[in-house]
Amino acid sequence: MTATDLKTRKLAAGKVFGVIPMRRTIRNLVILGMSVLFLMFLYTFSSIYWPEAGKLLVFIQFAWFIFLGVLLFLDLKKWFFTAFWLALTLYHIMAWLIFFFRGIMFSPFPSIDILYSGSVLSLKAIISGFIISSIIFINTDWNAWMQSSTHSFIQQIQRAPRYSIYTGALILLILGAIGWVNVGQIGLEAIIANERRAYISDLPIADHNIRLIYTAVSIFIALAALARRRERPITIASLIICWSPVLLVGSRHFLVVTLIAFFLAIASSDESIISTKNRRIFVFAVFPVSLLVMLSIAAIWRRNAISSLNEFILPQYMLFSLMGKNISIPYDSFRGFWLMFPNFVRPVKVVDLGTLFKNLGMTSVGVGANPVAAAYLDSPGHTILFFSVTTILLLLIVYYLGKFRLAPAILSGGLIFIFGRSDFWVVLWFLVYSAIVIKLFITRIRIQ
Repeated sequence: MTATDLKTRKLAAGKVFGVIPMRRTIRNLVILGMSVLFLMFLYTFSSIYWPEAGKLLVFIQFAWFIFLGVLLFLDLKKWFFTAFWLALTLYHIMAWLIFFFRGIMFSPFPSIDILYSGSVLSLKAIISGFIISSIIFINTDWNAWMQSSTHSFIQQIQRAPRYSIYTGALILLILGAIGWVNVGQIGLEAIIANERRAYISDLPIADHNIRLIYTAVSIFIALAALARRRERPITIASLIICWSPVLLVGSRHFLVVTLIAFFLAIASSDESIISTKNRRIFVFAVFPVSLLVMLSIAAIWRRNAISSLNEFILPQYMLFSLMGKNISIPYDSFRGFWLMFPNFVRPVKVVDLGTLFKNLGMTSVGVGANPVAAAYLDSPGHTILFFSVTTILLLLIVYYLGKFRLAPAILSGGLIFIFGRSDFWVVLWFLVYSAIVIKLFITRIRIQ
């Protein structure tokens, strides 16, 4: 037995019997201990300069966010899982932080007590859901899951017939052409003079079915641009023409989904697709800058820096509105199940939660939906339990769809990272039907 073989066996034994995990645990504890010291300083500093009520909640929010940020780099096998909870945390802490530091509140302007209570409930739900799901997925290697699924998906795209690529590009070009015709009818002056998204209803993407096609086909074409050089000019051109009118009217939501999916594909690809140098440039430079630009559209449009954070602030106002007013919405998680089926086979009329709330006219701003608010509607007294169950169920579905190659993991990742502004059934609907659309493109049809 060579020295190398002996070393390999020792390392393997260390992994089995805990030698290496113990060293890693000690290192992690040291880093976390330093983080705690920093947070203690942060708490002392905030106590002196921000003595008003709510500072403890601010401290806990900061502490939790930093904890997840540190954990993201400590356990790379679970970076996707941790990043999901990090994104979900952003959607549930920003409303209180912006109010606490800037005094900014949005329609329907809940009382401070409701704002505080809703923020506390949201943070409890997030922490509880994370702890329970961490136990359930304790041995899950999310990194291997993502890499395996992405490798398989890219191979399928590489083997896909050329007519699939050109058909997808043609669909995007047609949608883009319709969008530009609509923009021309509205007029650039009117678009610039009005609020962001004021004219989004005039574009094809306003329809949720078309929105699904936008997202699914864009992810497929973006990956084709990465994996197939011959078709790269037409794929890149179709993406630009398709999404430019949508961005022009100020909408960015599902383009961010496509961007996240593309980022996950780049981060999980091997040397045959993209070199290590180019991967690092994209992951640490191109993607963060692109995401920052996407989030800054609102700030540039309204000349207000806080507007760039509305993506994370406004969804929570659904929860505040429900807690502050005694209203009834004909929606629960069991009724939402029928959203997975076409209208003509549903035994009851079902409308998604975000649309139902919008129709109440309680707020003048678009809030989307909110998973904690959905759990609150299911059972106000068991909100944390319902939120934890639905979130863990979504993660289980995402994991097994990716594991058994029923849906690309990058598609799942792009969609569940915006779970904080949606609800369980809407995310699942987009995931399942987007996967079906993509499957149609990568399936080679044989004519006998």
